[in-house]
Amino acid sequence: MFEDDYVTRQNREILNTLRKIVFGDADKRAPYNNAARESGREAQSVNELMDDTSEALFELQSMVDDGNINDAENKVYDLIETGDRGNMRTALYFYAYLNDKSDDFLEEHQYSRQEVTDGIRNVCETYGLGSLVQIF
Repeated sequence: MFEDDYVTRQNREILNTLRKIVFGDADKRAPYNNAARESGREAQSVNELMDDTSEALFELQSMVDDGNINDAENKVYDLIETGDRGNMRTALYFYAYLNDKSDDFLEEHQYSRQEVTDGIRNVCETYGLGSLVQIF
């Protein structure tokens, strides 16, 4: 449990750092929060931050919420194969969303906290940022 909490915090720091450095997102609110769609004010902020990636991200989040984490991750890998920077944003926010899920939820759907970390690292390596993630 303690180890998983540490990994969760470490993943969050990696994601926040990448968001600031790569995308210049200074807003500390989590634009990947699925619940933000429910609030008009937050949803507007999410749409401003996410632009074209929001629809794909919301689809991925719905898949996760339905317990289809591995299928959603496969879609993420299909997206990042294109090399499009917007897809990198979608992928990182996908892993941030997964990172905020409870350990029980992840285990229930045959997924682990380490797989979240590995996914973040794979996305970064795909976009040539592997060395940046190694500092964590």
